[in-house]
Amino acid sequence: MTIDVSTAVGILAGAVTAFGGLYTGVRALLAASRRRKAEYRQAILDEAQIEMDKIEASMQEQVRALAMELETQKSSVARDMDHMREIYNSELKVLGQKIDDLKQDLAAQHSSMVALLTKLVDSR
Repeated sequence: MTIDVSTAVGILAGAVTAFGGLYTGVRALLAASRRRKAEYRQAILDEAQIEMDKIEASMQEQVRALAMELETQKSSVARDMDHMREIYNSELKVLGQKIDDLKQDLAAQHSSMVALLTKLVDSR
């Protein structure tokens, strides 16, 4: 059994062609697999970004609501404090007036007692 050189070259060329085709096919499959994986990862990232945007919008809305509630509470507390100051000041004025009235009554009673004692001493 003798193998002709042209047959051997033909067989070798066929083997190289088959190997090249197999190599090209494997590379194409690997490239397609990488591309699908990259697209899958990108789809996951896009979906995660959409969810993050929804969460961020929700959080911002909650922050806005809390800021409005805080401003309302500040306004309410400021109003209450002003009202308490007014009440406190008016109570202080009333108490000051009562103290002045008591001082005048005490001075009048003192003057009456001194006058009465003077009369008692003079009459003896």
